[in-house]
Amino acid sequence: MIGPPPGPASEPTYGLYPQPPRPRRRRRFLSFLVVAAVAASAGAGTVIGLSGSPGSGVASSGGSSPRPGTSSPGSSPAGTSSGARGATGGTASPGARAIPVPPAVTPQAASGPLDAQAVTDKVQPGIVNIDAPAPYSQQLSEGTGMVLTASGLVLTNNHVISGATSPTATLAASGKTYKATILGYDSSDDVALLQLAGASGLTPVTVGNSDGVTVGQHILGLGNAQGQGGPPTAAPGHVTALNQTISPADQSTGTTETLHGTIQTSAQIQEGDSGGPLANAAGQVIGMDTAASQTQSLNGSSTNAGFAIPIDKALQVAREIAAGQGGAGNDDTTVQIGLPPFMGISVADAAQGCANSGFGGFGNQGFGGAPASSGALICGVYPSTPAAAAGLAQGDTITGLNGKPVASASSLVSITSGFRPGQALTVTFVDGTGAARSATLTLIGGPAK
Repeated sequence: MIGPPPGPASEPTYGLYPQPPRPRRRRRFLSFLVVAAVAASAGAGTVIGLSGSPGSGVASSGGSSPRPGTSSPGSSPAGTSSGARGATGGTASPGARAIPVPPAVTPQAASGPLDAQAVTDKVQPGIVNIDAPAPYSQQLSEGTGMVLTASGLVLTNNHVISGATSPTATLAASGKTYKATILGYDSSDDVALLQLAGASGLTPVTVGNSDGVTVGQHILGLGNAQGQGGPPTAAPGHVTALNQTISPADQSTGTTETLHGTIQTSAQIQEGDSGGPLANAAGQVIGMDTAASQTQSLNGSSTNAGFAIPIDKALQVAREIAAGQGGAGNDDTTVQIGLPPFMGISVADAAQGCANSGFGGFGNQGFGGAPASSGALICGVYPSTPAAAAGLAQGDTITGLNGKPVASASSLVSITSGFRPGQALTVTFVDGTGAARSATLTLIGGPAK
């Protein structure tokens, strides 16, 4: 991975200058914009992730928690498929881990009245509150997760941990906190799987079958609303639509993504609820809280909508991660196993310069010497990273990586993605004086994206 997204030029970028206190990040929510209505959005956590932007060539980014954006309020094509999948880089397989198979749900268990307190009491032991600091953007994402196994496998949204490297999870019932390892994630389906360090004897949530969900069914959303911690906040409601296609927007970055096959409810999902359970009247989890919206009409009335990823779909992705079915060489998955490779720089095309990178607005001139005509121009180097240790600096232009030519920022991102944390790379570059140089560095695990 090349480095955290620089963000718009008008926003502060941290890592090169003194850093202010870490702000909380309130992330992605949906907000519907309709005729004669004003949309007010709310997110559920916020995190900045990292990804290469092929269009601009500048390393760019992701987000975290229930999310804002646009959505297709009407019925969309049935199914939960996220569409075509492409290969991504990965780390060594974490080994086989058992993920529970959803049991069949009887009509009596899936429908009927719902006792909010009874459902909360049943589900709460399997809920964790997640804190996911993003070390290179100095922000904190707060979300929710669900315990899947007694040994501490935890399911959550990808956007909750995007931008993080070392999240923590606290049991909502007992307050016990664990360090968590990011086993993997799939940004296209917004699913991530964590392993709590040293966990044993935990109480997993009871998993239902999302294929049995019906419109009108009573449900309860539970989560770390507003990042307040402690016991979960309960949001009762009912299912209002199935198979919805939504495009949540990350409030911190303005980026959007498209999710298919979501469950729409009237539950008032809030920031911080992302990754939390959507449960039926029997206390069985049938979805994962992911996004929400509020629309307000000109006459002052408002409508809330919450959206959840069907649990069957979320567990399908979790099983792929647990089995190590992802990463480079697998053309049928967008699953990233472990953390991506990270060098610790932000780059732009050498011909384009860094004027819009958010790292001070300088171009490819002004560093002395003849500028390189092509390559990946370093717009910023993050402290205590492999690039910093190897002596790479702002204004250097990378022209090769392990003998492969680097013609642009996007080609650098592409080449780097084929490696894994722990592998050594030889970087050839032209420094600010125009001198050709080389350096060797060892990649580390970078922020999830």
